[in-house]
Amino acid sequence: MPDYAAIERKLDERITQGEPDLTTVRAILVSVDGETVIDHYRSSDASEYAHVWSVTKTVMSILVGIALGEGHLSSTDQTLEELLPKYRARMTEQIAGITLRQLLTHTAGLPGLDSPSVLDLAGDDVVGQILDDGLINDPGITFTYTNTGVHLIGAVLAEATGQSVLDYARTRLFEPLGIKTTPAYEGFDALDSKSKFHDNQFAWAADRQGIHTGCCGLKLTAPDMIKIGQLYLKGGTWEGRRIVPADWVRESTTPHVTAEQLAPDGGYGYLWWLAEQRGHQGYAAVGAFGQLILVVSDLNLVIAISSRDDQKLDIALKPLIDLVVAELE
Repeated sequence: MPDYAAIERKLDERITQGEPDLTTVRAILVSVDGETVIDHYRSSDASEYAHVWSVTKTVMSILVGIALGEGHLSSTDQTLEELLPKYRARMTEQIAGITLRQLLTHTAGLPGLDSPSVLDLAGDDVVGQILDDGLINDPGITFTYTNTGVHLIGAVLAEATGQSVLDYARTRLFEPLGIKTTPAYEGFDALDSKSKFHDNQFAWAADRQGIHTGCCGLKLTAPDMIKIGQLYLKGGTWEGRRIVPADWVRESTTPHVTAEQLAPDGGYGYLWWLAEQRGHQGYAAVGAFGQLILVVSDLNLVIAISSRDDQKLDIALKPLIDLVVAELE
């Protein structure tokens, strides 16, 4: 059996003494065979909630899979015209034909991260504003990592399920996993440093219409993050209960955007990043400023990393991942 205490000491040394600077890391959890074997905190603890940034996108993918399994959605080939009928009059023909699959793979042609963040869009109808702003590419051709497309997925889920994204997530995902979501802050002022969003509690930001932000804006604890990874490691089951359809777990973590379209060592599924870790195939939910849920199935391994939100420093976590994987091979 690996010496997990020794691995934890090496992780701490790597954070404090290595390059690049990793000192904003506040928690590293490592799970093997469904058991958390390392829970390393730095000036933090298991009760601290933190903004997971774009890990939120992967949670949205999970919710889409659940909604498909329950019949609220029929197919990833459904178009925005079908999925958001109230907005059809504001859609061009190209936008009306965008599919759910294209939103899930960032190939819908919507503007990328150089456009204002969804959290910056303060209008009364953010969904309408996204549709009005239009496309920068023809749908289905180019991978352009976007926040606005995933916000549209939030609107799609709310329309399809008849519930807010949080209410649906609470009953179908969070409560079954034992993730505490009450009290919940659901305001639209997450970027305001004085907002209650920054209190130590669960939160999921929403726009003024109550559509929860799909791109980001979700706050979780580090143990919450490891549970999400364990859920997928177990093929979508938790304590013997089916939470996510098994075929969705496989499909969402299968490459739908090729490595060549992204980078030589990458690929993309349905809001999951795909990457090789020392020869082992893995998939990950990745958020800005050092947020990560990584699953490496052939090692029965899940790694969750939560880092302090330092918007001047977007840290690279590969040295920590490589250290853990090398020790467990």
